[in-house]
Parts: sequence; C-alpha cells; structure tokens
Amino acid sequence: DTLLECRSGLFLSHGLLPNERAVAQWAYEHKKMAGKGRDTLPASQGLYLPGSGVQRGRLPIISMIISLFSIGLISILGQVVLLRELNVSFYGVELIYLLALGIWLFFTAIGALVGRRTHFPSDKALALLFIVFGITLPLDIVFIRSSRLLFGGVPGAYLTFLQQFTIAVISLMPAGLLSGILFQFTAKLYVSKGRTVAIAYAIESLGGLVGGLAAT
Repeated sequence: DTLLECRSGLFLSHGLLPNERAVAQWAYEHKKMAGKGRDTLPASQGLYLPGSGVQRGRLPIISMIISLFSIGLISILGQVVLLRELNVSFYGVELIYLLALGIWLFFTAIGALVGRRTHFPSDKALALLFIVFGITLPLDIVFIRSSRLLFGGVPGAYLTFLQQFTIAVISLMPAGLLSGILFQFTAKLYVSKGRTVAIAYAIESLGGLVGGLAAT
C-alpha cells in the first residue's frame, strides 16, 4: 500500500510510523510535497513526494545547482539592463529606479506564488521557461527603446508620470514573473533531490551576487 516515495524518512519493517503516515497520506491526497524542509508539516522527520500524478525531476543535482545559480545571475543582470534602459528612455528621471525596483519585486513575488501552486514541475517545463526568459529580456529592451514613439512622446520632452509608470510595468512584468516562477520550479526540483530550500536560496543569491558584480 505504498502511496509515495520517502526521502530521508523513517521506515519500520511494516511501514511508516503512524505520525509519518499521516504526513504521507496528506502528500498523496493533495499531490504536493510535504514534511521536512517544506512549509506543510515541516516538523515531520521525512520529506514525502506523491507517488502518482507527479513526475520527479530526472536532472542530476549539478544541473539543479547550475540552474539556481543562473537564475540569480540572469535576473540581476536583466534587472540592471532594463533599469538603465528605462532611465535613458525617460531622460534620466531617477525616480524610475525606485518605482522599477518595486514593480520588479512585486511581479517576482507573484511569479513565486504561481510557481508554488504548481504541484510539481517537469524538466521540460523548466527548460522551456529558461528559453522564454532568454527571449523575453531582448524583447523588453526593444519595447523600452520604442516606448516614446509608441506613447506619442515629444522629442526632448518628458513623458507623463502615468506613461512612465505604464511603460515600466509592461516592460518589467514578464521578466519579473518568469524569474519568480523559475526559482520556484528549480527549487522544487532541487528539494526533491533531498536538499533544503535554504541551500537553494543560497545558491541563487550567489548567482545574484556575481551578476551584480558583473553589472558594475
């Protein structure tokens, strides 16, 4: 009557301990991971993955580490490039940095929430998201450079605040959403290998640090 796979869990010869079986049952019924290292029932001594309805990642652990590092690296580099493009398009209005950072963080959080609600990502979905992210950034740059023409800006004159805000939202929303979803998906695959979310955050942050240094 095995319902799921247990990683780092407690097993008896006749099956799971009673309290661990309750966590296992929850994971199976909700088709979500639960237990040690997760938000759901973290006091459990095991990490439980549904045995059906979910396809576990087949990528090796080194690929997960590279993916997490790349997310931090590309996100910071992309953020810096887009913010600089917005500043140039708006004729050096520095207020845009504050607004743009807030917009970026907001949509990254939304993307992370969306990714969190996904039961379990596949390797193909992760690869597709990386490709889409790579295509999105250049398109955002093209949009920003064309924004004055698209919004009827007068040469040498500032765009209105509403126009600037709208352009910032449109240009930053796709990259922000994708970066949030990418981290959630990659972190889930990484945790499924028996690692912790804290280490996933650390690897992604290291990539962000390198990206920030490279952008200076």
